[in-house]
Amino acid sequence: MAISQEEKSKEILTQFKNDEAIIINDRTGKILGSNSTARDLFGNSRLLEGLEFRSLFADQYHSVIGDVLEDRDGKTDDRHNVLGIHENGSFVPVEIIAHDIEVGGQEHTVVVLHDSVATRNHAEAMRHIAQHDALTGLPNRNYFKEKIIEEIRGSEKTETLMSVMFLDLDKFKDVNDTMGHAVGDALLQAVSGRLKNCVRKSDTVARLGGDEFAVIQVGVKHIDGVKILANRIIESLARPFVIEDNEIHTSGSIGVSVCPFDSNDPDEMLRNADMAMYSAKAEGRNNFQLYSAELDHQARLRKSMEDSLRQALSEEQFSLNFQPRLDLASGKVVGAEALIRWKTAMGFISPAEFIPIAEEIGVIEDISDWVLRKAVQQAKEWDDAGMPIKVSVNISAVEFRKHDMHTKVSQALLDSGLNPKLLELEITEGVLMKRNSKTVHQIAALRDVGVEFAIDDFGTGYSSLGYLKRLPVDTLKVDRSFICGITADESDDAITKVIVMLGQTLGLRVVAEGVENKKQLHFLRTIGCHEIQGYYLSKPLESEAFEAFVKRHENNAEYHIEEIELDHKTLPAVVNS
Repeated sequence: MAISQEEKSKEILTQFKNDEAIIINDRTGKILGSNSTARDLFGNSRLLEGLEFRSLFADQYHSVIGDVLEDRDGKTDDRHNVLGIHENGSFVPVEIIAHDIEVGGQEHTVVVLHDSVATRNHAEAMRHIAQHDALTGLPNRNYFKEKIIEEIRGSEKTETLMSVMFLDLDKFKDVNDTMGHAVGDALLQAVSGRLKNCVRKSDTVARLGGDEFAVIQVGVKHIDGVKILANRIIESLARPFVIEDNEIHTSGSIGVSVCPFDSNDPDEMLRNADMAMYSAKAEGRNNFQLYSAELDHQARLRKSMEDSLRQALSEEQFSLNFQPRLDLASGKVVGAEALIRWKTAMGFISPAEFIPIAEEIGVIEDISDWVLRKAVQQAKEWDDAGMPIKVSVNISAVEFRKHDMHTKVSQALLDSGLNPKLLELEITEGVLMKRNSKTVHQIAALRDVGVEFAIDDFGTGYSSLGYLKRLPVDTLKVDRSFICGITADESDDAITKVIVMLGQTLGLRVVAEGVENKKQLHFLRTIGCHEIQGYYLSKPLESEAFEAFVKRHENNAEYHIEEIELDHKTLPAVVNS
């Protein structure tokens, strides 16, 4: 039995997707069949079968339609944009693609039709997604690079300056760690809004990823215009952000590269702005730096330090030194503060230099874990050798908020076998003043097993005296900034006296940090300070030198403390070498 035209059409239509508009024509151009998507395109109630295919399109496109149907030459990829006629008389922009197909020995032309407007809108939407950041809606890194090329050409034509600014949010990681990623994301969105308010419509603000943003400033006539914008951004970000009832304080570090002064090469401008941003961070954050050859050198050094820090632990470049603590009543060395040292091929690098960088690049947690375990192991070795010394380890606020410190410390004690009473953890006032229930619970749990806690740098924070009496701590360490001024500044004398009296009243031990001369020692002993620590007694020592220090000090036990302080040479501080 011969197959009818209708059956042929149905058979062909089954070979195509239902979401594509399909019209089947015979070789004369008469429509044999269509699917519902095609009928929707031209008007759902309109019957297409039996019509001339070209009648669906505006007159000026009939010749194009004729070529599509009659002059195929086996082509299957020709695309034509034409205007179709909707049943309501309106025009429908359509893209048509023709395919030849043979069914039952007869050739047919299958035309696939796409709504050009929908296709174009979809393409534009996809392009927007590819070029913009999903969180903030700002242009992304790819779009930004293309825009730099365009704007460099524009600045050359108009003979004006064009700047590229790289901006990094300062301490954004702390926000994520302490308040959660939802708050962090909301902060990034708020920052993007402020940045857009700082620039003109002709400028471009982009998010490059993480907490990094960038700005292209165009049409600048003088370098002062670049500085004005950079300052405007700095001031805008310095204002507090209020997110989910949290008042968040942040700032921005900005690096600036200016075309044509620094370069007119897109990649080099990006590199220069990035280097200048590193210099802004090295200068203490919350500032901007214009690119220069000197800044480039400094930024490369910092970048090199970052790379080296990431390898330092695995390459065993860190070591611990121990600074003695002397009990003023007995004259005995009763404790030691563990202080990290980093030795590179270029020599030792101060913790004041590398700790802030370690926090920024996210390796501080691994370093802190290493310090804790190493200090506990050393304290255990000394205890086993008959030299029970309480070792103090500094713990950051981020570690307490982000991690289970109770588990981490308990495991270190278990692995080493150290008596918990020989471990003291130093924390800042800020950790306690935030009254985080998790933090207080962890401190209480560790104190229950014998670990002691000290407030480090006491007097520089914002402790409430009413709250202080309820703090789960054992020791106050007076900040060195007060100690260095005593006997020379009456205010420092008074503050130090008050802190010592406060500690005595609350039953806390008081340790004075940074003692550097005999007058300071005498004053502290007179007002009843319990312990001292500082270069007058000894600088931080390697473990073997520390042991020798303690033994030599014990050999001087026949000296009364007054005699020792009158004759500093009798103290074994000569071990400092």
